[in-house]
Amino acid sequence: HPLSIAMFKTVRVARAGLRKARSTKRVLSARSKASTRISAATATATTSRAQSRRHFSDTSVRPTTQLKNMLQSKDLEFIMEAHNGLSAKIVQETGFKGIWGSGLSISAQLGVRDSNEASWTQVLEVLEMMTDATHVPILLDGDTGYGNFNNARRLVRKLEQRGVAGVCMEDKLFPKTNSLLAGAAQPLADI
Repeated sequence: HPLSIAMFKTVRVARAGLRKARSTKRVLSARSKASTRISAATATATTSRAQSRRHFSDTSVRPTTQLKNMLQSKDLEFIMEAHNGLSAKIVQETGFKGIWGSGLSISAQLGVRDSNEASWTQVLEVLEMMTDATHVPILLDGDTGYGNFNNARRLVRKLEQRGVAGVCMEDKLFPKTNSLLAGAAQPLADI
């Protein structure tokens, strides 16, 4: 126990002489004051961070409801791209109301091309880190749904389980081609 150790040290020093004991008492007193100041500063910073989080987003409202409210709002709403837990936290802390889970950025962060080389389970792992780090809604770039109807349905169910608010899917053929490539064809899926 720290207090017992401090008392033991004080007694030991007192045996060595009164002058040394007074000096140790001053050191312990200074440490105690510094510890109190650090505790107060930590409590203030924690309260400040909690208040800023409440300022940016109401955590009592589910992310799906927050996203729906943004989509139905008459105001122009902005969301920002993120590709991992840290970047998602930065997006939230800077005040954006939502996060765009960019397929291109998530692929790049995983070190693969944006042509469905990252599996949907790898993307889910990244999104799980993002939802754990934030409370604002995440809208995923779901590319083509990672396969056929059954794959897309399973993807949506897994996204719901992880707290992702929504997903945008393109009506292109799987595997998709990146729309930024010069001359790349964008064949659409049959309806």
